[in-house]
Order: sequence, then structure tokens, then C-alpha cells
Amino acid sequence: MILVTGATGKIGSRLAKHLMESGNRIRVVSRSEEKIEDFKKKGAEPAVGNLLDRDFCLRAFDGCGRAFLLVQGDPASGRHYEEEVQIGKNYAEALRTTDIEHAIFISSLGVEKGTGSALIDSKIQIEADLKDTGIPVTVIRPGNFLENMYNFFETISSAGFFTYPMPGNIKIPHVSVDDIAEIAFKAFRRGPNGWEIIDMPGIEYSFFDIAMEISEKLNRMIKYMRVSDDQFREVFTGFGISDKFCDDYLAMFRYFEEGDFNYDPQSMPSEFDYSPKTLEEFVPELVRAIK
Repeated sequence: MILVTGATGKIGSRLAKHLMESGNRIRVVSRSEEKIEDFKKKGAEPAVGNLLDRDFCLRAFDGCGRAFLLVQGDPASGRHYEEEVQIGKNYAEALRTTDIEHAIFISSLGVEKGTGSALIDSKIQIEADLKDTGIPVTVIRPGNFLENMYNFFETISSAGFFTYPMPGNIKIPHVSVDDIAEIAFKAFRRGPNGWEIIDMPGIEYSFFDIAMEISEKLNRMIKYMRVSDDQFREVFTGFGISDKFCDDYLAMFRYFEEGDFNYDPQSMPSEFDYSPKTLEEFVPELVRAIK
């Protein structure tokens, strides 16, 4: 049995599909039973609860031999850092006390040196706690998700622009969640390799690059516009996002602006035969959704 946390998210849902299609028995974790109804219909075992709850977390792991681990603090609570670290500690206790033989943890680029943003730096403590268990863990450290562009579906389709609080000419690592799920699947299929770090930067693109590619595929001008920190904060807090989350999100983009990304392209196992999805491959998928 393989435990899949974050089963309704971008990566976990894709991994769960890969695992089930290949005949693996999985247990999917969600706070909402409704959101995992489709997985249940296909034979997945549900585990409904909050991973901040230590006892629930231990029950979710019980009876599983492998585990896929994600952390996601509540952006509205103002305690997302503390929540993620606590979930990481619950994971570590579960690895020590259950029969898990191999875990995969989705971390982030930037963890090696820290970034000043709790959205990334929470993973520093979580990685340390997981490593301390002595259980084989494959840590995947991805870059910025290409699929985050779907957050701008409405503004691109109706107004012809998208925005972030950083300059449009700075190239940052972009990786597809499809690729991350595929590498996690291959790591499970291969088996444990001790404490293992796999960097997944993908390919470095600027937001101007993305705007130009979308414009070409849509055959109309799509613009990237930088918003100020105050504009960003006003929009996000209007959606119920906490000031603390906004601070950390903005700190993440300041880290992106520095452009000092520390990653090892040779950390990807050669047997995984990994070729990162390109912008040219991704944008047609986005454009089909917009049209």
C-alpha cells in the first residue's frame, strides 16, 4: 500500500493516477471526503482528516509500506510556516513508528541555503526531521510550476495579461507538475536509495518568455505586467490571504530576483530518462484551456 498525501493537488493527483493505472494499491489523504470520491470509485482507500493532527497522521501511515509526502500550510491562517513544520514532524514520527520502507518528499529549490521566505524555508526543517529518522527518503526539489499559469486563466483570456510582483526579464527555473509526478512514480518503481536529493529546476524562463509564447500560440498579444508589492498585497488579502503569507510570497519573489539558484543538474538519476517539459510543449495545453 502506498500513502499519497496531497492527493487532490497538482502533483499528488497525477501521481495517484500513475500508481493506480500501474496496479498499485494506494491510500489517498484529504481533508475532504468529497474531493477524493473519484479515487474511491476507482478503488483507492480514503483517509480523511487533517495531517496537523498527530494521531490522524499516524493512522494514515499505518499499514502502508511507502509514502508520498507533501506539506501545505493554510495561507489564510498566518501560521503556514508553523503548520508545515508541524506536519513535517508528524511525518517524521510516522516514519519512525510505522512500516514505511521508502518515502518521497516534495521540497523546493533554495532549501540548501535558505531564501528568507517561509514558503520555501519551512522545508529546511522538514528535510532535517525526515533525514533524522534514518528511513530512506527521496527528496525532490522542484522549481516554479509552469502550471501556476492556470491561475491567470481569466485575465489572460479576457484582458490579455498576467502579473507577478517581479521584473519580467529575469529567468527563473520552471518545471511541470506532470514531470514531478512522473519522477516520483519512477522513484517508487525503482525503490529506495538511502537519503537522496533530486533537483528538478526544469528550464529557466522569464515571464516575458512566457508572454511571448502564449501570444504566438493564441495569435494575439498577451502582456506580462509587473505589479507593485502593495498592489499584490491588496489583491491577495482581498481573497482572504493573511498578511504573513503575503510577506513570505513577496520574499520568495525577491529571492527569484536574485537569480542565485543553487541546484545540481546531475542529481537526477540517469535511469529515470528525464527530459523536462519545455515552454513550447506546455503553452499549447494552456491555450487549449483558454480557447
